[in-house]
Amino acid sequence: MVGSVVEPCFSSRRGRIKGLGDLARGLRDMAILGMLTCVPVGAASASEADDFAYLRLEQVERIQTAMLDFAAMDSPILEVRDSPERAALLRRGRELAEAIFDPVRTMEEMASAIGVVPTDVPERIDAIAERMQALDIRPDAPDESVGASETARSDKARIDAVSAAMASPELVAETRVTGRRIKWLYESILGGRRDELRALSAQDVEAGIASVLADTRAADGEPTIPPLRGDLAREAMRGHLRTILSRLPDGDVAALSDFYTSEAGRQKKAALLQAFRERNDANGRAFLRQLIEDARNSP
Repeated sequence: MVGSVVEPCFSSRRGRIKGLGDLARGLRDMAILGMLTCVPVGAASASEADDFAYLRLEQVERIQTAMLDFAAMDSPILEVRDSPERAALLRRGRELAEAIFDPVRTMEEMASAIGVVPTDVPERIDAIAERMQALDIRPDAPDESVGASETARSDKARIDAVSAAMASPELVAETRVTGRRIKWLYESILGGRRDELRALSAQDVEAGIASVLADTRAADGEPTIPPLRGDLAREAMRGHLRTILSRLPDGDVAALSDFYTSEAGRQKKAALLQAFRERNDANGRAFLRQLIEDARNSP
């Protein structure tokens, strides 16, 4: 198990995350990430529609929706003794997460972010995204024929390259950053730290939140509970993509390969990853700030 019941922590290059009070003393400056502009209301242009098709291809809304499940985390991921406040905290956390980590708003913001990239997504991507969605299966319930299908394909190297080039494995890994933040927060609140939180100044709270955001991001791939490891989630998603891609027609895989190796594909992916990470950090900041404030003001 990771950390202790009373002192939740994550290992990182900068040490163990101990508590807001400890972290605040040396870390007081962190720029608040800017808000992304939402897509204007109205009929989408062909370019906007293609951008949304790219987001569907990368499963952005689905991944963002799955992130909400971390707000309901419990044992064994949540390493804290039973507490009478546990059920109420999980309910409040889920309610707050649904408001802050809104999948629909995320899709709109990501479309706006990649829309500024002066390159168009090929129209064929929309149809391919639909076919991939129809072929999708749960990673924990694979079809027995999949292994044979992957082995028999003559374009296996291309399938491997496309799965490695797609953004969705990185997006899935990003959800684990949120999971580590929520774990730290819940364990801090349930571990009897309310008095410590109440004693902090507003400046110390903000500095502590900034440090938690940085350290939980830096902890990716370091020893922790497997469901919170970004490296494991990333590799699992790549394997899942290979399964889906192996079911597509050769022409679809070739089209995806052309897109992801093109300048347009690289720019769209880079814009999506940057926007998703920035939005996730802003959401994480808002989530931590609100629940810490709730804890500071509770009886």
